Amino acid sequence: MGQEAPPEEQIKRLERRLKHFLDTRDRSDAEVRDLKEAISSARVEEGMRAAEELAKRLERLMGEIDDLLTDASATLDRLKAVRLWRRAAAAFGGILIFIGAVAITTGIFVAFLGVLSGLVPPDLELIFGLVAVALGTLLVLSGFAHQVP
Repeated sequence: MGQEAPPEEQIKRLERRLKHFLDTRDRSDAEVRDLKEAISSARVEEGMRAAEELAKRLERLMGEIDDLLTDASATLDRLKAVRLWRRAAAAFGGILIFIGAVAITTGIFVAFLGVLSGLVPPDLELIFGLVAVALGTLLVLSGFAHQVP
């Protein structure tokens, strides 16, 4: 369990914070007095020049922000397109895996169980079965390649 700081430390911490706030208030008060004095005296032109320079910098910054927003929007659109493309590729990969699995199963049935024994000569039956298994294996591997992000 955490222990609370001793009262002396809490008081010192509060004193430091109070001093910081007082210093900040004094600095702000001094800046406000300087601004009032500049407005009331002939230094208004200096203030106007500084304000014009600030306005120019802000306009440049706004232009840069607009460019950044345009680039960010274009990048987001590209990312959405890539995400859609990945989903389509994954779906295509799933179809390839299914067709490959069916081809492997059919090839095994043809090669080892003799499903086509009445339609095809026995020598070709083994070749057809092995070709179907090899083609199914390629389809399954291609499907897995499409599934990888």
